Amino acid sequence: CIYFLKLSHQADLMKYSIIVLNPNIKENLELCQILDELGYITSSKKSFDELAEALSEKTCQAVIIDIDTLPLENRQIRQISEQFTDLILIFTSKDRLHPDLKESISQYVYACIHKPFDVDEIKLLFSKHIK
Repeated sequence: CIYFLKLSHQADLMKYSIIVLNPNIKENLELCQILDELGYITSSKKSFDELAEALSEKTCQAVIIDIDTLPLENRQIRQISEQFTDLILIFTSKDRLHPDLKESISQYVYACIHKPFDVDEIKLLFSKHIK
């Protein structure tokens, strides 16, 4: 699913710059293509090191992280949210429940889409939540 964690209020920008972090090249490209068609500026990353470097440039408004292929802990979510207070985090997963991330997810999640990606559902969610 895709979990939306809005960490703070965003100014209304023309379109958001979004990083897609997923080592699965096919899924990464598929999601970038959907977002590109919606007019978002996307950047594809494959590792947390690449993500950290991109976030240090502070040009990104949202990050989509695939939690099926990349291990993520509550502590990491807290660190990212404290360091990048204006960043919107989005998780993708084929699983509905993630007990290890329950602490962070229960505080912020307000939407979920399961993989494989449903283009219409992604378009609807992004048009409502990330304008």
